[in-house]
Amino acid sequence: MIDMLWIPELQPFTIALIMMLAIALLEGVGMLLGVGLSTLFDSLLPDIDFDINEPSSALTHFMGWMNIGRVPLLAIIVCFLTSFGAVGYLMQSVSFSLFSFYIPSTIAVFVAFGVTLPMTKFMTNAIRKVIPADESSALSQEELIGSAATITLGTAKKGFPAEAKYVDKYTQAHYFMVEPEEIEIEFKVGETVILAKESPRGFYAIKNTLSQLEKE
Repeated sequence: MIDMLWIPELQPFTIALIMMLAIALLEGVGMLLGVGLSTLFDSLLPDIDFDINEPSSALTHFMGWMNIGRVPLLAIIVCFLTSFGAVGYLMQSVSFSLFSFYIPSTIAVFVAFGVTLPMTKFMTNAIRKVIPADESSALSQEELIGSAATITLGTAKKGFPAEAKYVDKYTQAHYFMVEPEEIEIEFKVGETVILAKESPRGFYAIKNTLSQLEKE
């Protein structure tokens, strides 16, 4: 039985589930030791510096669609690995039951990956609903208006929002999408902006002229 799990057609999905179990085990041990693996992953995420301009802004939208920055990164990884492994095994089991052969691993991985993305999105949406308010949205959008936020992912242009981070007085980070109202203005990674008002995608922001005056 165990040998069957390592046949080429099932091996990618076996590895995915083993990785998921290993992560869960490490997280459990880390919690006992007071060092959460998920905390480590999330602390690394804002430091990732992507050079994203308008032609490649689809990456920013994809990361937002996958709830990256809104749900703990480790939870997203676990959801993806679990879905990928489960979909792969189910697909290969159905194939073998109906046709007495397994789907070639290259095709199976490609199909499973396509199915796994929306499943991960669905699972992380559910996680967002049960995350305590003080971890994801302790402040309402109205309360954030007038606050200074830092662009962490993407280049914000009119119609092409980028991800920004605001750290409250409890050192809790809040992530959301911002964009300028005017076409000729853009905000780059590392730039500080002021949240001016709500937008359909998050917030409209203006340049933080106060920080520029302090530098002068």
